Amino acid sequence: MSLKTKAAVSILTMALVVTVYSFFSFTGAQAAAHVTLQVNPAVQFTIANNNKVIEVQALNDDAKSLVEGLKLIGTEVTEVLELLTDKAIQLGFVKSNEEFVVTFRAAEKNISEEFLNQLAEKTKQAISVSLVAANQANEVKTVVISKELFEFALKEGALPSVYIDLLEANVSQETIQEILLLANMEGVNKVKFLEELNTIGSAMEDMLEAGFDEKQALTLLQGAILADKEIEELSTIVAAMIDIKDAGGNPEQSLAFIKAALEQGIDQETLLEEVTTLTAAYIDSALIDLVEDGLTEAEAMAKVQAAIAADPSLEKLDDLLEGEATEDDEEDSEDDEDESEDDEDDESDESTEGRGN
Repeated sequence: MSLKTKAAVSILTMALVVTVYSFFSFTGAQAAAHVTLQVNPAVQFTIANNNKVIEVQALNDDAKSLVEGLKLIGTEVTEVLELLTDKAIQLGFVKSNEEFVVTFRAAEKNISEEFLNQLAEKTKQAISVSLVAANQANEVKTVVISKELFEFALKEGALPSVYIDLLEANVSQETIQEILLLANMEGVNKVKFLEELNTIGSAMEDMLEAGFDEKQALTLLQGAILADKEIEELSTIVAAMIDIKDAGGNPEQSLAFIKAALEQGIDQETLLEEVTTLTAAYIDSALIDLVEDGLTEAEAMAKVQAAIAADPSLEKLDDLLEGEATEDDEEDSEDDEDESEDDEDDESDESTEGRGN
């Protein structure tokens, strides 16, 4: 299942989470950790320190049919996951492109991260064994998350499969909470936002790889989503900002330009389809032109950076570059004139010497 589909499932799940299907529980043991399995069916387990399941909760209708008829309470969690994986395959829930997303969070403050990491590794191995036995090649993703992130995201309509890519990109859990809050900005369609969270995550990851820190990337992401509330050209906007940064400019100028154009009544769809692409290409074409004029790539980049520094809005980039070219031409012309005058002086001297002889 694609991340978009999983996001939609997560949203639908919210109507059920308030009254979770809790079929099995055993309150005689102390809870150590909560495990959430998502593969369309979404199931949550509570386990004790001995890794045995003491409670099972079905988070949607598919999960209800998945857990029915299975003896899960008192069973070791890896065996439980093997049983559920086998049954999910039998019931046709596991398509070829399906991901198994398993998250772990402490039930008590004294539970160590090492315990959770070991549990995650055992769980991944157990599910993988069942998949291999069934000749399935599905990817299994496991991650340890905080109780705060899980509960916050749940309130915002997102189960872990929605933001697993952000976690894998090493985005901090605090920043992930901030990203999820962007869905509440005025004019943003929250359902569409969650459906496109994989695109948002990729944009965030691209900015981090380009050298932006998390705070700056989050600010730029917020501005980009406000400019493109349907998240149709977000990747293009982010690519433009990265190009501008690489060229030494201020990426926020790209957002300011888009905002100003929208306020002037320019059609948003046309703007987002064309202008952001042109913004990114603008700098590249300037570099190409300068290199074609005979400069080295380093010299061309230096000229573009100087021009952008002089005009971060990029409105006069061409004029500034042409002005520098003109200055260079004038300097070359002056040099030629000086050389010409020197030659004439030399010829005059030679002529004078000839007459003297």
